[in-house]
Amino acid sequence: MILAAVFFLSLSSLMYEVLLTRFFSIAQWNHLSFMVISIVLFGFGAGGSFLRLLSIEKAGRQLFLKSDSVIKVVLLLFAITVWSSFLLVNYLPLDYFLLPVEKIQVLYLFLTFLILTLPFFFSGVVTALAYSFAGQRAGRLYFLAMSGSALGALSAVFLLPLLETGGAILFSGIIPLLLLFLPGRRRLLFATAALIMACAFFFIYLYGGGALKEVKPSVYKQLSQLMRLPESVIIRSSDSAEGRIDLVESPYLRYAPGLSLKYTGEIPGHKAVIRDGDEMLILSDPDQEELMSFARSTHSFAGYALSGEAEKALIIQRGGGLALPAALAGGAEEITLLTELPGIADLLKEHYVKEHYVKEQLNILPGNPRSFLAANPANYDLIQVENWGSSVPGTASLSEEYLFTVEAFEEYLLHLTGRGLLIISRKLLLPPSDSLRLFSAAFEALREMNIKTPQAHLLVIRNWDSYSLLVSLSPFDTDSIDKLKDFCSTLNFDLVYYPGIRADEANIYNRFEQAFHFSRLERLVLALESSTEEEFFHNYMLDVSPSRDNRPFHNRFSRWLRIDELYRSTGSRFYTLFLSGEVVILTVLFITITVGAVLLLLPLIRRRINGSGLGPSMTIYFLCCGAGFILIEMAFIYRYTLLLGNAVLSFTLVLVCMLSFSGLAGLLIKRLDRAALQRLLSLLIFFLLLTLLFSGYIVRRCLGFSLPVRIVAGAILLFPASFLMGFPFPGAMSLLVKKPEAKAYGWAVNGVASVIAAVLAVLVAITLGVSQVILTGVSTYLVIWLVLLRLRRSDPAG
Repeated sequence: MILAAVFFLSLSSLMYEVLLTRFFSIAQWNHLSFMVISIVLFGFGAGGSFLRLLSIEKAGRQLFLKSDSVIKVVLLLFAITVWSSFLLVNYLPLDYFLLPVEKIQVLYLFLTFLILTLPFFFSGVVTALAYSFAGQRAGRLYFLAMSGSALGALSAVFLLPLLETGGAILFSGIIPLLLLFLPGRRRLLFATAALIMACAFFFIYLYGGGALKEVKPSVYKQLSQLMRLPESVIIRSSDSAEGRIDLVESPYLRYAPGLSLKYTGEIPGHKAVIRDGDEMLILSDPDQEELMSFARSTHSFAGYALSGEAEKALIIQRGGGLALPAALAGGAEEITLLTELPGIADLLKEHYVKEHYVKEQLNILPGNPRSFLAANPANYDLIQVENWGSSVPGTASLSEEYLFTVEAFEEYLLHLTGRGLLIISRKLLLPPSDSLRLFSAAFEALREMNIKTPQAHLLVIRNWDSYSLLVSLSPFDTDSIDKLKDFCSTLNFDLVYYPGIRADEANIYNRFEQAFHFSRLERLVLALESSTEEEFFHNYMLDVSPSRDNRPFHNRFSRWLRIDELYRSTGSRFYTLFLSGEVVILTVLFITITVGAVLLLLPLIRRRINGSGLGPSMTIYFLCCGAGFILIEMAFIYRYTLLLGNAVLSFTLVLVCMLSFSGLAGLLIKRLDRAALQRLLSLLIFFLLLTLLFSGYIVRRCLGFSLPVRIVAGAILLFPASFLMGFPFPGAMSLLVKKPEAKAYGWAVNGVASVIAAVLAVLVAITLGVSQVILTGVSTYLVIWLVLLRLRRSDPAG
């Protein structure tokens, strides 16, 4: 019974974990999704600490805890807490932006953590109990737990389109209730409880329970704001692992970043596609008379104004919706529009091809832009990357963005014709940050392509809220610069940079108190020209150094040692710090360390663990075991976001493969002794070092393959390290730890270490890079190797 319970609870727990990441992506923002891993592992660790407090070594208590009735009660509690935690958190008025001004928000945040931890606590109790008395079956138990977890992560992906996020979460809670129908005491009572919950699920899902299972987007998100307007309706909605997509119509829809204030016509577009409640893509009507005039009045059109003839254009679409009207207004004869999600691509085809018959010149494709460029040898007269960024600055600071790395710029430039242009339009930020980082990335890419004067290949213009960066393989000549000046003066756009710009040419039409963007960019260009950019980056208040594939966090600008300066520069408004990824991480890290210390110290205060139980060496062993696995897992998730072009696909593939492959190792534990375990650890460290050296290169080489081939290649790359990482934990449970109470405590230590490591992995990645996350993971396994060496020397017979 207990082995089956571990399998089904692992399946449901990981399904719930994956679904919670989708919940946070919709209800809040992606940068809070990483907290889900902390919540899950805290629950598991708390389950082990709870068992240690119960003194499970007593014979009578062992029989009671292992009884089928107790296991069934825990299964029922798991199901109840999955449902209640989702429903309560979905309706809890948590608003972390209000933490500095509303004390009640601190309570809401604590309750969110506590409520969401409960299902994983009950799952952790059963798993820790099973390990405590597994004996030589620890390897088999590890296999069941890992394979169940892998199946749960995979099942979540397939259930999302069928049940949507809320319905899939409710369904994940009732899966373990199948075991309540097994023979045993009070079978009728347990079976009745299971049937009641199953009937409740079908009632909620089928009969008017939509409000109960609907995930509510944050009030700050664009979908919530738009639905407040009269006559706004959601025409269609779909949900998948890649994101929730809403097709919305509103007569009051107004979305035109980069529009000139001189434009007096109608703003076209009354339909929009919104991803995860915030990433808005406007659907324009190509038949509308004013659309062409509107498009020519945006600074995104600058590329077409300069090029004159852009016969072949590539649009990389990530929200917005202005790039396609600009291409049509610019007279592009062949337009390729690339968007990440197939669901959005289908809506675009339906709108532009089926309804408005823009088909002769328009080819709409779904896919990863970096993969498309790697596989496609074609060159374009104009490449436009439309990605305006999050509606709330700072909320994307922890999200990977592989469209704006130095390597991405090199790909764009290599796909331009001789006189071709790359144009990227973004929101304008103060203090200047996004524009400086984007400029420096383009400059570095040009320099690495052996272009002697990169500054001559770059232009920047702006209006009051956004800017456009233009990059060319050929230096901009006097004629091009004159065209740009005429374009800006006609539409009242401000020049920010062109080679030889004067101070009196900046900050004319859309005036700031000072020419902030011009002056900061002028200093950056001087530093880049003199190869002293490192000094500039070091001294600047924000981190604006170019992002690379190894550190792809384009939207993260805060610096650890300059938080006080940032605080003063934003008017000493404390709440603005909560828009910084670092502050969010530090807050979560403080919570994890504090609660983790309580979970580990509480059993020791109540009952001291003696030398024959879990001593200092084995405590370090389990700490490193939990931390190492999560660090490597997080590093692969970051790497594979580039490979697959989607963070959720990356998360799912890495979780499924690592859990499956490591679970296979559990089947071989019976054949091992301590010496063999140490040899396997040596082999693991070797493969992890190979991963550190070559994984980035292999990922880039695989980008040009089709998605199925990339998935297979990713799984193959994961296999050696994942399989070998499956030996340390069950090996310790089977070979190194004997007492049940010590095993329960070891499970708790492993869980708490995993929680803290998940947060530290994010910190290391955004500060130093993904390679450094792998190196940190290698260090933890080296410590395990040294612990094993010490144990073998102190007990050679072992």
